Amino acid sequence: MKTYLLTCIISAFIFQSSATWSQQVESSPLTLDRIYDNGEFSQQSMKPIKWIDGGNSYVIIEKGMRGNELVRYNSASQERDIYISGTQLKDTLSGEVISVEDFSLSLDETKVLIFTNTSRVWRSNTKGDYWVFDLTTDRLSQLGKGFNPSSLMFAKFSKDNSSVAFVHDFNLYLEDFLQERLLH
Repeated sequence: MKTYLLTCIISAFIFQSSATWSQQVESSPLTLDRIYDNGEFSQQSMKPIKWIDGGNSYVIIEKGMRGNELVRYNSASQERDIYISGTQLKDTLSGEVISVEDFSLSLDETKVLIFTNTSRVWRSNTKGDYWVFDLTTDRLSQLGKGFNPSSLMFAKFSKDNSSVAFVHDFNLYLEDFLQERLLH
């Protein structure tokens, strides 16, 4: 008897929900403007998460008082602390705070490669500007300074963390950001 009653309640709920949903669909027809202009059908993206300290903590991008900042959370306790603040991500030449769109960490977790000012190539934002933030010296360095803005692609740290390789105009570059030398 209990099973029958539960089945009836669930069936009534499903019937009511589908009736309400069909009324909403009928009241607003599917148009190209509705699909592309108002964001109703846009995909939700997840912020990048980087695990550190052997999985004991993770770092994510959060909106702070002075732009995006990198925030570290302890995996077990969820204690929050600032990994890199927005004020640390200030371009010394222009004075502008860099907006972090993605980032990666060096193997020894002493440097952060920041991807910003991105532009879309085909389906993904793969072109942009790259910056390296050294956690040991609190120093921020831009990669490929002589190139046009938003024109670098696929930057990666070397295994010894002394340089970063990236692509620009179908050419591979290796930049020693410690010495600020560009090798082609």
